[in-house]
Amino acid sequence: MSEKHFQNRAEKREKAKLRKGKRKEKKIRKISCKKE
Repeated sequence: MSEKHFQNRAEKREKAKLRKGKRKEKKIRKISCKKE
């Protein structure tokens, strides 16, 4: 495994985390809207 390949995998993981985080935020926002 080359270092560049490993770096690309790390970046993809970070991007995936951000995408999941955004989805979670949307869900939380929907729930809080219902409560109000």
